[in-house]
Amino acid sequence: MDENENSSKESAKVVLYYSLPLRKLASTVVSLPLTALVVCFISAVLFQFDDVHETHFYEDELSHIFVSQFTALHENLFIVFMICSLLYMLVMLRVYRLAYPSMTSAQTYSFYTKLVLFVTSILATIGLVVFWFKHRRHCLDMAFSWFAICEYVIALSNMAYHMTVALDFPSEHLLIANGFSSSFLTSNHISQHVKHD
Repeated sequence: MDENENSSKESAKVVLYYSLPLRKLASTVVSLPLTALVVCFISAVLFQFDDVHETHFYEDELSHIFVSQFTALHENLFIVFMICSLLYMLVMLRVYRLAYPSMTSAQTYSFYTKLVLFVTSILATIGLVVFWFKHRRHCLDMAFSWFAICEYVIALSNMAYHMTVALDFPSEHLLIANGFSSSFLTSNHISQHVKHD
């Protein structure tokens, strides 16, 4: 028997249990923190309306890590998160540019969407720092509210950035199947762009 006949017999044994479009997976995963953010915001407005509109906050209520007890930890963890988040976005933009030196219109749209979201995160981070200093050092009215708005913009930009995976893989699926053998995966049934171990 030649290789094509073996491959045909093996492919006949493949059973596909589930196929999940990556676009749907990305939408579902990103909707979880987005839904949590919206629910928290709405419940705060509905059940703590007076507290939401206060401009002077009791610091222990600002975070689950009590700021008065763990100020350095709280600030340092947030700084590490922001640096990692922004570096990730920047590295992905560079990798995207290297992976697709001549982009299709869909890839160009995805790249510039990522770029806009990265710049939005940078600008919101600058605003975050400015309003943090105004709140902590000068106790200016509404400084903490503007700080919080910058945090919301960063969170939404981060979620939207991750959602762009749906633009990068518009027709790909995550498969749960049985019957794939290593010879099937290395045969002509699989695109040559896929690298196997």
